Amino acid sequence: MSATPIKTVPLIGHAEVAAFAETNVNLPHEFVVEYRARVTSLRDALEAKVAADPAYAVVRAVNAGSLAKGTALRTTSDFDLAVYLRPDRIPHDPRQLSGWLVERLKEARPQLSDSQFRPLDHCVSIEYKDGRTVDVVPILDAGDGTGDGDLIRKDTGERIRTNIREHVEFVRRRKARLPVHYRQVVRLVKWWAEQRKLEDQSFRFKSYLAELICAHRFDAGVDFTNYPDALAQIFAYIKKSGLLEPIMFRDYYKRSEVPTSVYGRMTVVDAVNPNNNIVSDYSEVNRVAIVAAASTTLDAIVYAEYTPHRGEAVAAWREVLGGQFRG
Repeated sequence: MSATPIKTVPLIGHAEVAAFAETNVNLPHEFVVEYRARVTSLRDALEAKVAADPAYAVVRAVNAGSLAKGTALRTTSDFDLAVYLRPDRIPHDPRQLSGWLVERLKEARPQLSDSQFRPLDHCVSIEYKDGRTVDVVPILDAGDGTGDGDLIRKDTGERIRTNIREHVEFVRRRKARLPVHYRQVVRLVKWWAEQRKLEDQSFRFKSYLAELICAHRFDAGVDFTNYPDALAQIFAYIKKSGLLEPIMFRDYYKRSEVPTSVYGRMTVVDAVNPNNNIVSDYSEVNRVAIVAAASTTLDAIVYAEYTPHRGEAVAAWREVLGGQFRG
C-alpha cells in the first residue's frame, strides 16, 4: 500500500502576508478616521450651502472612492468627494467646469487659500498642510433622486452615467459576506499593481479594475480567507483567461442589458453602468503586460509555497509584494 503524500506547510503563509498587509499595505485606522472626518467636513460645508440656498449649483455631496469603500492603501494620498451639480448651472464648455467648481468650493471653504485649490482634468484637488488631498469630482445630477448622475470627460465632453452610492454598496455587500478578508484581498491586489507600476511606468492596472476582478472571483466562490491562496487563484484566473472573457455583474443590471457595442478585446463592465467598459481604452500591449505580470506573480507564489528554503520563499514573495516584504 502506497504512503499518503504529506503536504508541506509553506514557510510563508497567510499569517505572514496578513502581518505585512497590516504594517505596510493598509491605511492605519486612526488615519482612516481622520481623513474621513476631513472629507465629511468638506461635504457638510457644501451641504450647508445647499440648505441655505435651494437654488445653489450643488445638489448634494457624497463620500466616494477607496476611503468610502474601505479599500484605501497606506500609500494613498488623495481621497474623493463626489459633488452632484445642477446641469443648468454649470458652464456649457466642459473644459471650464473644473475652474468653475473651484469658485463654488471657495464659497464653501473661504478659510482655505487660493493655492490649495488645483483644477485638474477630471476634478478639483484641495491640498492640505500634511500633503494629503481631497479630490472633488463633479457629477451632473440626473434629477430623479436615485443617486444617478453623469461624469464628464473633459477632452471629449462625453457623459458617463454613474451612481456613487451604488458603487460603495457594491463593495459593502461583499464585505458583509466576509468581513475583513474581502477588502484585505482587494487591498493586496491593488498593492501588487502599485508595485508593478513602480517597476514599469507604462503598466496599466487601475484601482477599480483590481476591485472588479476581485469581486468577480469572490462571486465565483474563491476563498478569500487565506491570502496566499486567494492571490494565487486571482492571478491564475488572469493567466488562464488572458482577460479575454467578459467580466460583468448582476447587482444593478442584467447581462442582457449590456449592449454589444460595449464588448471589446478586453471587457470589464462597470458594476453599476452596463454601458461602460472600464478598460475600453486599454491596448493589446496593456492586456499582454497584465497577463505576463500575473503569470510571473503566480509562479513566484507557487515557488514560495514549495521551496524548503526560507530565504528563497521571502525572495519570491518580494517579487509579489515588493522589496518591503521581510516575511
